[in-house]
Amino acid sequence: MTAIIKDVPSEVYWSIVDELERIEGGRLPPGVDIRVSGEGPIWRSAAPVLISTLVRSLYLAMPLIFLVTALAFRSVRLGLISMLPNLLPLTIGLGLLWPLGISLRFSTITAFPIAFGLAVDDTIHFLNRYRSESAAGKTREQAVRATIMTTGQPILLTSVLLIAGFSVLLLSNFLGMVHVAVLDCIILTMALFGDLLLLPALLLLFGPDGDEPLR
Repeated sequence: MTAIIKDVPSEVYWSIVDELERIEGGRLPPGVDIRVSGEGPIWRSAAPVLISTLVRSLYLAMPLIFLVTALAFRSVRLGLISMLPNLLPLTIGLGLLWPLGISLRFSTITAFPIAFGLAVDDTIHFLNRYRSESAAGKTREQAVRATIMTTGQPILLTSVLLIAGFSVLLLSNFLGMVHVAVLDCIILTMALFGDLLLLPALLLLFGPDGDEPLR
């Protein structure tokens, strides 16, 4: 038997599926049972696995990013410095799920790797420029200032454009898409602050000086 259900929120859909699965066997003819199938139940059973896999992948990506950054810049110190500005947006995004009333589901979890990848890209650009300025013999303060004045401007512009682009999705009638837009805007905003405020502060405190070899 095939039944068509109108477009309803996921919670309503799952309650219908649960109600069908709870129908007592005594109310059905002998040898007849009910098994709900279709894309919905399949996604429902697969969603927890997909969500847990994506979450593990995100946290597995952090040591890999540290390793690649440290090797690329030949500096364990810069590799460690790059971690915090990228962990901060993810942590804040996950921490705001409950206050915002957003549940962790497949549609919302996809917001994290998207924004995370963009945040890491900005961090790498900032560190690469800082390394170039530092290698030119500039002090920490001079290198950070020059990096903000050059690479900082395109980072700000691209972040604002991306946030504006995701903001359009707030007008969607699909609640899952709205949640993705909210999370991406929050994570990208925090990543922008991390790259233009936190990262320069860390470089001023712990970054190599112009005459100091990278290590």
